Amino acid sequence: MKNITYTEFKDFFMIKKEPKRKYEYNCLMATLDVDKELWSQFTSNIDENDLYTEIGNSRYGIENENHVTILYGIHQEEDPLKVVNFAESLTEFTVTIGELSLFENKLFDVLKFDINDSRLTQLNSQLRELVEYTSTYPDYHAHMTVAYLKPGMGKKYLDLVANFDKTILIKEMEYGVVNGSKIFIQLQKDGKDI
Repeated sequence: MKNITYTEFKDFFMIKKEPKRKYEYNCLMATLDVDKELWSQFTSNIDENDLYTEIGNSRYGIENENHVTILYGIHQEEDPLKVVNFAESLTEFTVTIGELSLFENKLFDVLKFDINDSRLTQLNSQLRELVEYTSTYPDYHAHMTVAYLKPGMGKKYLDLVANFDKTILIKEMEYGVVNGSKIFIQLQKDGKDI
C-alpha cells in the first residue's frame, strides 16, 4: 500500500457521492471469491417472486457481492487506519462454507451459508477490542448471505445444493464506510497469525 498521510486517507472516505448502498456504520468484511457464473446458476434456483426487495434500495434480493462480515457497526468517527492496518497485517486463510440456514425476522428471511470458523470469530473479537462499534447482536455468527426473501419463503430453499467450491481462500478484506466508499486490503502470505 502506498504511504499516505492520515488526512489524505480520511479525505478518501469523505468523498461525496451517491452510494449504491448506504449504511449507518462502517464495516470490515472478508471477500469470498466464489465463481460468478456458478453463483448465478445457484441463485437462479430462487424464484424472483420470493425475493424481498425495496424500491430504490439495492441492498436486498440476491447477494452478488460474496463476503463474510467481520464486524459491522464500526463508528464513522473511528480512525480508518486502525482497521486498515489491522487487516493488512493478517495472513491469508481458508474457510469452508457450511450448510444453508436462515435468519428470520418480521421483514424478511435471510438465506445464508453458515461458516463455522474459529479464525473469523477471533478476528471479530480482536476488532471489537480495537474499535468503537455499535451492535445489537451480542454473539458473532459468521455467514455468507445468499438472498433476502419474503417472510416465510426461506424454508423451501434450505435443500439447495451448492454447485461451487465450498473451500475458499480469503486473500482480501473490504472496508466499507457509510458514504459508499470502499478500500480493498490484500492479506499477507506470511503476516499476523490469527
